[in-house]
Amino acid sequence: MNETPKWHVLLCHAVSLLRQSKGGLVQIGESHIERFHQIRERDRQRMCRQRNRIIQKQSQAKFQNIRMDPNIKKEQATVARRSKRNVKWVLKDERGYDKKEERERKRAAIESAEMENPMVARVLPRDLCKEEARSAMDDNDA
Repeated sequence: MNETPKWHVLLCHAVSLLRQSKGGLVQIGESHIERFHQIRERDRQRMCRQRNRIIQKQSQAKFQNIRMDPNIKKEQATVARRSKRNVKWVLKDERGYDKKEERERKRAAIESAEMENPMVARVLPRDLCKEEARSAMDDNDA
């Protein structure tokens, strides 16, 4: 007798699903079942050209194990998280520090240098920018 995937789930996996969902089959939803259909169809299409049924079933088991492997799931979650368009998060993660922390470190270094040599004239970044702009304008005029 042919059985559909839904019927198979109800017959063979309903008890374990009910225990896992802690709310019944309503918590699973139709979208999960449809997603399962898509995954199963994709696996079937991968193996449909394999004529040997034993090798076909072995391949199916390998695909299912790969899909359930915690290391692969973790890597897939990392890729999905990093593929989001959150540039600030990606840059912060790649650099290993925040820009604010870098500014605070520079300020602390300047303050400690000023404490050691209080008589040294301090040049502000704003003044440096003005000097650069003036020199650029002088170069353009010449």
